[in-house]
Formats: sequence, C-alpha cells, structure tokens
Amino acid sequence: MINTLNNIMMKFNWGTGIFLFYGAFVTAILFAVIKSTTYDHSLVIDNYYEEDLQYQKTYDKIQNSQSLSAPLVFHYANEKGVLDFRFPSNIGQPKGEIWLYCPNDKSSDKRLKIKTEERQMLIHTSNLKNGYWKVEVNWEADGKSFLDRFSFYNESSKLSMK
Repeated sequence: MINTLNNIMMKFNWGTGIFLFYGAFVTAILFAVIKSTTYDHSLVIDNYYEEDLQYQKTYDKIQNSQSLSAPLVFHYANEKGVLDFRFPSNIGQPKGEIWLYCPNDKSSDKRLKIKTEERQMLIHTSNLKNGYWKVEVNWEADGKSFLDRFSFYNESSKLSMK
C-alpha cells in the first residue's frame, strides 16, 4: 500500500500540477462563458439612451409630484389582490398611463391607461405573476405633468412563477 502511494506521488510533479491548474482554469472560463449566454442581458426599456438624454423632463415631473399638497396615494391590498391608486382631489381630472413592470421578466410588463372613478383606479393583480414589481405612474392634470414611482411584491397571483 505504501509503495503504491509512493509511486503515485512520484508521478505527480510540478509539471502535472501546472497542467491540472490550467485545465481547471480553462474549464472554469468555459463554464462562465456558457452560463453567460443563457442570461437575458436586455435593458428594462428598449430606448435606454434616448430616455437618459430626456431625463431632465423626467426629473421635472418627479419634482411636480413631490410639490403637490396632496400626493398620489398608492396602496397594495394583498388580501384583496388589488392595486389602489388615489389621485389628488385638488387638481383636474388625471390622464396618462400606469406602467407595471417586472424587473426580471420583460414579457410580463403591462401598460394601462388611467381610468378613474371618483379619483380612484383599481388594478387587479390576479393576472400578474408572483414576484417583485415596479410601478410608474406617468400622468397629467391642469396642464402639468407628474411622475410617481412605487414598488410591491405580488403574492396573490394564482399563476405559477417561471
């Protein structure tokens, strides 16, 4: 037994060690390259660079929202499976859109026109997949533009997660 171990140790020299090290290194690099090709590298929005150049307008909308005496109120009622948006009553009728986007699955994104009843809009979450969601409300009233951002974690969906 000791002779067999000595024979194996004699064949394992520095050349064998370098070969094993570089072999493991190449294997790790190949694994990383193959794994990276399966990851979706797409941006949240397609025209990212154009949006970035127009950010001053976005910033102004956010400032308008923050300067409201009564801001847009967002509430996620998980037990009811509803997103509740309550627009301020001290300004005109709101119009615009609500963008629901799931950061890890672009195909699940939804854009909805704002349709209020008594300054309230409800969106049912039963058709949204489980997980983290971001909400962007881009709206106008009284000739001013506003932008509000919220997030929530949907747990009420009956759809399975991918």
